[in-house]
Amino acid sequence: MAHIDEPAPCLPSANTRSSERDPCNPSDQVSHRRKQRNTTHIFTFIISLPIPYTTHPMARRDHWRGPGSRRGRGGRAGHEHRPDTSLYSHPNMVELPPLSVSQQLLERIPLSDAAHLKTGKKAKIEDLEYVASYNWKEGGKDPTIIVPGRPPRWQPTRSSQTLQEDSGVYYRDVNGAHFSSYPVEPALRAILVQRPDITVSDIQIFGCGNTFGSLLSFVRNEERTFRFGVEQVGPSLFFVRKTNTPRETLDDVRGFGHAFPDANTIWEKDVTTTSSHQRVISYTFAGLKCFIRSESDGYLPNKAGAVAASDSDTRDDLGSTNPSRMGALSLGLTSSPTSRNLVVEKAGRFVPQAAMFDLKTRTIKKKTDHISADDFLHRLWVNQTPNFIIAFHTHGTFDPNDVHVIDAGSGIHKWESDHAHELANLGGVLHKLKDLARTVKDNKFEVRRSVNGPLEIFSEVQSFSALPGDLRKLWDSAGEEFVDAVEQRGGANDHSDDQNGGTPNDVGSESDSDEGDEDYLKF
Repeated sequence: MAHIDEPAPCLPSANTRSSERDPCNPSDQVSHRRKQRNTTHIFTFIISLPIPYTTHPMARRDHWRGPGSRRGRGGRAGHEHRPDTSLYSHPNMVELPPLSVSQQLLERIPLSDAAHLKTGKKAKIEDLEYVASYNWKEGGKDPTIIVPGRPPRWQPTRSSQTLQEDSGVYYRDVNGAHFSSYPVEPALRAILVQRPDITVSDIQIFGCGNTFGSLLSFVRNEERTFRFGVEQVGPSLFFVRKTNTPRETLDDVRGFGHAFPDANTIWEKDVTTTSSHQRVISYTFAGLKCFIRSESDGYLPNKAGAVAASDSDTRDDLGSTNPSRMGALSLGLTSSPTSRNLVVEKAGRFVPQAAMFDLKTRTIKKKTDHISADDFLHRLWVNQTPNFIIAFHTHGTFDPNDVHVIDAGSGIHKWESDHAHELANLGGVLHKLKDLARTVKDNKFEVRRSVNGPLEIFSEVQSFSALPGDLRKLWDSAGEEFVDAVEQRGGANDHSDDQNGGTPNDVGSESDSDEGDEDYLKF
């Protein structure tokens, strides 16, 4: 159990401001009990304790801090005397918005059914590859990304430092806050610039650390409330994270998750006007080629080698004119008549995935509770981050001896082996969602889960779209070409159920036989 310094015999309800009534005042308690009898709502007192990250799977980093911030982290560790009361860090307190009147329940998948969805495919990550990256540029008129960008460089201080606790505005989703029209579009535009060799048919699932992490929490039976949109476009299945509003903020986030990295990393001169380094990696998991976007906290210069731009990093050639090639589009196109332009600029330098790190800060008391990198391996596994930095503090004072840089590679590999059963269930869920997408109306739906409940599949609102018009045309045309190619090779896949103008079905079996013989060890 987490330790607290002082007893808290009487705390206000999580739903009630302390200024409204005093629960330690007997007269107020009597009044409150009368209100309980006269209403159908029952309020309970909730004592919030500082709980390690492992029980807070929703305490994610994919948050933009708002004006003046230089990185996209959300709140991290709470102060010893002020527990982290972030709504987002406590999945039990997250409430999903009401469904639209047009949304209907299509299917419910309880955890007990996940084991029956196993496919027999390898439930391990193989063929890991860095694909593309970008930074969000701040201060411009239009939303702008810099490709390939560059993460901040680790440059720790050599002496003890006392820092001010974080304060400011925090957004849950950095990409949604910057570009709400199509949050996945920036990552796709970055791929267009950097990897014209990748074809649309290479991408079977495109998601982010949040959506994949949500499904992982489900198969691990962790408490986590979430929702995201799913749409099959051409050969690709897109997972689109959803928040209640694009610029939804977090309240009462405390700790040093911004202050510490700000004091111990630097943004180099080619990216000084940017924030939030985003990376796209690809790997094969359960027979599916998955592309995952996530945010990086920074990189270790001693593992980066010669960080230098190459022709492929900042190429002007956007690739072939063949519509199945991803480089066929120009940049900065208006997504729709009502959306803003997404501006793409080329700057920054390639940094290898082997140099990336994830960073957490914790009170020194957590060190005695044996908080270590092992508590974060599930997250490191999803985005394949090989290095982990954990910094312990005493009332905001960080001693260099309490800052630990950890090579987490062997730990991630062992975690994957130890959780093979859960990961096999995850693979089955991914295949299930892919199968559903080709049968439901308009090939799209919404996934929801509350706390530790089942996955619930609802029809999607008509206005939801994963891609803007020009990218949709590219994906649709590539999907038609892919179907034609498969049929010419002898009908390796059955597309007899194609509807809606030839929308292709699941193409998972296309690459199932191409699994690598060797395990890719990220570290």
